[in-house]
Amino acid sequence: MSKTTLEWSQEIDRRQDGLVALRRDFHRHPELSHQEHRTAQIIAERLHAAGLEVRTNVGTSTAVVGILQGDRPGRTIAWRADIDALPLTELLEAPFTSGTPGVMHACGHDGHTAIGITLAELLATRRAEVPGRAVFVFQPAEEVFGGARPMIQAGVLDNPYVEEIYGLHLTTQTTAGHVSIRPGPSMASADFFDIAVQGKGGHGAYPHLSIDPITVAANILLGMQNLVSREVAAKETAVLTVGQIVAGTKHNIIPASAVMRGSLRTFNQQVREQIIERLGGFITGIAQAYQAEAHLSFEGEGCPAVVNHAAHTSF
Repeated sequence: MSKTTLEWSQEIDRRQDGLVALRRDFHRHPELSHQEHRTAQIIAERLHAAGLEVRTNVGTSTAVVGILQGDRPGRTIAWRADIDALPLTELLEAPFTSGTPGVMHACGHDGHTAIGITLAELLATRRAEVPGRAVFVFQPAEEVFGGARPMIQAGVLDNPYVEEIYGLHLTTQTTAGHVSIRPGPSMASADFFDIAVQGKGGHGAYPHLSIDPITVAANILLGMQNLVSREVAAKETAVLTVGQIVAGTKHNIIPASAVMRGSLRTFNQQVREQIIERLGGFITGIAQAYQAEAHLSFEGEGCPAVVNHAAHTSF
């Protein structure tokens, strides 16, 4: 390496301000799943300007892949970043606060995207030192489990064949300036479910003439936790969360139906399958005890847990 070539750490420090500015630009202009057109365009333009081979519409219209061929022989390693935002209203007051009402980057994908672009640009400037290929995968629709599978089916990991893939997730649970990594299960699986409770509507003053779906929903909510505390081995873990209950129109009217929406997260695939199988019968049984009906449905196939290979984690 010549004396005029910056050390890797110096190269990274030199790009710090640009990295922050890029992340804040994405934060200012968040886009929902499958709608990341501005984000995808910026990614493609930056990768192309850095000299990478750029592929767009890989399995889905807003997916972008950049391929960097190093000057030295070696393996093909991928870096993955997700790019979509969430349907939330941002309360932060800052110059880079979301400019799109009802949409914000609340899960760090703006940072993931900025890091991925900056990493690609950094390696491109050091192409002579890069062994093998670096494949940069920018995945849309992570929040709705809709981006990874189409990209994989379109061959993103096969052409060229990816031997290892890495990524990261920003979090407020780790002290700033630190990186946490562990072998084995690292992030839980996620399955989103809906529960439709059907009762019998009536006047609030005559509950005996009705079948209150809100009461049924409340007992399902509380009872579900027994599936975790009493049916899952103590050495395992699972989280059942109901994030939404919708029912009723007025103070004194018992509605005819209620809808519950929630999520299941586990590290162990067997525990995941166990709770999914048990949940339907449990919900139906609780509802029948109150002379109501309840039906469980899952949104899509969900996604499995992130399991880190021990050797690559150690490396």
